[in-house]
Amino acid sequence: MEERVKLKEELNIASLSYQMVEYDNNHHFEIRNRKIHNSFGFILNGSVQFSMLSEHFTARAGDLIFIPEGIRYISHWDGDPLIRFCNVHFKMPKTGVNPWRTMPPQRINSQSNEEFLELFEEIRRLSKGDYTDQLQAYSCFYRLVAKAIPLMEVNPTRLPPAPLQEAIAYIEKNFATISSVQEIAAACFLSESRLYHIFKDYLDITPISYLNHLRIHNAMTLLTTTELSIQQIAERLNFHSEYYFRKTFRKITGVLPSHFRKML
Repeated sequence: MEERVKLKEELNIASLSYQMVEYDNNHHFEIRNRKIHNSFGFILNGSVQFSMLSEHFTARAGDLIFIPEGIRYISHWDGDPLIRFCNVHFKMPKTGVNPWRTMPPQRINSQSNEEFLELFEEIRRLSKGDYTDQLQAYSCFYRLVAKAIPLMEVNPTRLPPAPLQEAIAYIEKNFATISSVQEIAAACFLSESRLYHIFKDYLDITPISYLNHLRIHNAMTLLTTTELSIQQIAERLNFHSEYYFRKTFRKITGVLPSHFRKML
């Protein structure tokens, strides 16, 4: 008698790495196109706010988070006074099924985060060892995944239609000069109604919301890296007025641009 069982291909990963990060006080990241890897992270000290296109979430010390590949996001970290977090990064094979595409960025709710922290620490220790130790590090990673997946939110993946991809590409290239939704629709040979519906159907936001999120992401970078005034940033990103810029910034980030700059 012979019994043979084949494991699912989507369980395979191409590589695994561990990272420990430390900063003082506050820190700001902008990730424009995160194609490299998926990551589980564990926050040891401080707190963070992640801002994506149509969603936000906050995590604090003791929280487990997941960030998939291919995500554009901004994160703002506050220390107490130290910021410390560890990451486990993993890449999927270039061919085959990638189940992580259905996982949105998220804070993973668990009653036993201490168990996750122990697995992170074990992966860190084993990743520095010899071949046998590193095999055990992979084993620890799969134990982490087995504990995390039942707790994670899943979004069904749908391939965006070509008109939506064209509209997004046009907005990302011209966000600082676009004057109206009509301009975007005309550039993509769509009616304004059709443009609105494909954004709502696939992203659950309107074209103007997508444009404003992109502009605010860039405003956060300008507030962080330049000494431009609020009015100058509003003009550079083609907001109709400084008032509208302040209002939009607060709606998306929860704070006024002047307060955001003081937080840095």
